[in-house]
Amino acid sequence: MDKRNNRWLPYTGQFFEAAMTFGNFNDHFGKTTMFESEFKFQKYKDIGNSVLMILTQGESIILNNRKLNLAKKVKYGGVNTIRGYNEDQFASEWILIQTFEWLFGNLGQSQSFVFLDIPTVSNYTIYPGYGLGFRQYNGMISLDISFGFSKRSAGGKIHIKFSSKL
Repeated sequence: MDKRNNRWLPYTGQFFEAAMTFGNFNDHFGKTTMFESEFKFQKYKDIGNSVLMILTQGESIILNNRKLNLAKKVKYGGVNTIRGYNEDQFASEWILIQTFEWLFGNLGQSQSFVFLDIPTVSNYTIYPGYGLGFRQYNGMISLDISFGFSKRSAGGKIHIKFSSKL
C-alpha cells in the first residue's frame, strides 16, 4: 500500500509492504523447513515547517531445528539500513530497525534531514546510527547523501545512493 505523495521525494502519506515465504530448504546437512519474512512501514507527520518521517522495517530468516549459516543470515548496515556503519557489516537471524528523519527545505525538490537509525537484533548490541543528509530528485535521477556516525566507529561514514527512473 503506497499512499505517499511522491515515490522519489515523499513528504506526506504512508507506505506499507510485507512479504513472507514458507517452504522446504535442502542443503548438505539435509532437509528442513524455512520461514522468511520482511516488512516496511513508513509514515510522514507535519511538524510546523518541517516533516518527521518514521520508518519501521524488519527482516527475519528461521530454519526449523537448525542454526543459520553466515551466508543465509540477514545482512544489514549502511545506506539502506543503519547509516554510520559499513554496508552489510552485520548479519543475524532477525533485525528490526526504527528510523526517524526530520526533513526540512523545499520538500518537493530537495530535502535536508537529520536522522537516527535504531537497530534491535537477535544476537548482540548494535549502537544507533545518527547524522545528517541531503536528497534531491531532478526528474530522472535521485541522489541521497548521508553522513552517518555511531558510538562504535572512530569517524563518520559517507553514504551515497543514486536511483534512476530509467
